[in-house]
Amino acid sequence: MQAMLGEIEWTAHQYVHRGGTPSAVLVARLVLSNQLGIWLDDSNVLNFEVTDFSDSCLGAPTPDEVCDPVVTEGFRIYFVVQGLMYEYHTDVWGYDIRPFGEPQIAPTQGAGG
Repeated sequence: MQAMLGEIEWTAHQYVHRGGTPSAVLVARLVLSNQLGIWLDDSNVLNFEVTDFSDSCLGAPTPDEVCDPVVTEGFRIYFVVQGLMYEYHTDVWGYDIRPFGEPQIAPTQGAGG
């Protein structure tokens, strides 16, 4: 049991870089920063979550791309820049980074916090 817990803990931390942020999130932030032509920092990261995508295209295929129907572990990442929210899908290592959909108006926090 102890060995299994150790393996689970290692698996959970293998994607994490400095400050508890997975390296895939940092690479996706750099991609968006280059796309927009402005500097982004950690404050632009709204949220990220580990997810299993249902295909090799991370649920965000390009036109005419053929995706393998395999479960692909990765991250769904949300950035907020100048009032807009951008969603990116990545594999766990940050090798495949894909924008998802069009930028949306960013959610605002209500008066209750």
